[in-house]
Amino acid sequence: MTSICTDAQRRLSDLEIVVDEVFRLRHGNLPRLWGYLSGAVFTIVWWDRNHRIYPTEP
Repeated sequence: MTSICTDAQRRLSDLEIVVDEVFRLRHGNLPRLWGYLSGAVFTIVWWDRNHRIYPTEP
């Protein structure tokens, strides 16, 4: 999970969410929905409107 930004890593820690992996669902060009799986359940953690949790170069 070191590929997500430091603020997002810190937020997971603050929320006491301990997971090996976070997943993103893309909606259009920039927006992403971030969360984690627990069995067959996807728990939403963030709505990343401007693609800032895992920034990439344009």
